[in-house]
Amino acid sequence: MEFKTEIVTKNLPNQKTNEKIDWNKSSPRPIPNIKNYYGLKLPKVGTKEWKSLYPKENITGPSPHQIWIDKYNSLNLSSLKIPKANLSYKNGLANYPEKTLLDKNGICSYRRSNCLRNNVNDTLNDVWFGKKSTWAINFDDGPLPPSRTLYNYLNLKNQSATHFWIGSNVRDYPDLAIEANKRGDHLAIHTWSHPHLTTLNDLQILGELGWTIQIIYDLTGLIPLYYRPPYGDIDNRIRSIANGVFGLKAIMWNGDSSDWSLNQTYAKGDFIDPPMNNFGINESLNQVYHQIHSSINQDQGVIILEHELSEESVNVFINSFDLVKKEGFKTLNVPECLGDQWYQ
Repeated sequence: MEFKTEIVTKNLPNQKTNEKIDWNKSSPRPIPNIKNYYGLKLPKVGTKEWKSLYPKENITGPSPHQIWIDKYNSLNLSSLKIPKANLSYKNGLANYPEKTLLDKNGICSYRRSNCLRNNVNDTLNDVWFGKKSTWAINFDDGPLPPSRTLYNYLNLKNQSATHFWIGSNVRDYPDLAIEANKRGDHLAIHTWSHPHLTTLNDLQILGELGWTIQIIYDLTGLIPLYYRPPYGDIDNRIRSIANGVFGLKAIMWNGDSSDWSLNQTYAKGDFIDPPMNNFGINESLNQVYHQIHSSINQDQGVIILEHELSEESVNVFINSFDLVKKEGFKTLNVPECLGDQWYQ
């Protein structure tokens, strides 16, 4: 069986069903009411009691809240005829059933066919570049201990950044999450456990995205607008669920520092890519330098893939930032590069 465009598009989210999720109702925090208003004690952020309100850090596809399931069901997304992929533990690729059309004429898989969605008036479009002469300061995989080094440097440079956060890291390092928000950074999501989303069933996808939004909302009162799929593993099923249920936009990239390979002490996911041979900080910097020089005077701004995964990856950013500025790029967080709103 072939999975063609018409099958993918005819059952996209019903735009008439536009009622937004009430994140207060799906929050695991105790809700004040007339009986407990004066005596209610909320768990202190960062304590075991507080962490126990959320899924554990090693849970892939945590159980979604019924409110998210109800929104999913209202959109008839289960009728999407897009197959779930199977993860290969040999190469970390998601393998689809035979004869699945992977390109723009089918499921538009980025990881398997470099397909990015860019149609007129399409709510499921991907974003992978900013306005001319902009350079997006953005990082995946935080918050983590190396984030503090990053924050200190961003403070020194008076620079705002976008953080694509792993929800379970927010659970484990809430103080760092709160610090980033207080310093005025832009918060986005990178799933709960860093899985290949296309290998999960629909309810698992709801849990990965929903719980990450929820914990950020509970800490900050903000509802993220953007997400980045781990490994760039996205297809039209992921786009439809992320946007239809949660109102999320996918942020991809048009440059790569490969800094994930430098130190993987804090790496999470269902497949940890092996480090590249003979690849160190200088090699990663060379990739950034190439991106800088090849992007000067181009019509598209740069959204480069970088991580706050290790001290080494943070140092690649620190050692390249001044050159980015010197070459005339406007260093901005992601929504500033797009001229778009920060949150929902």
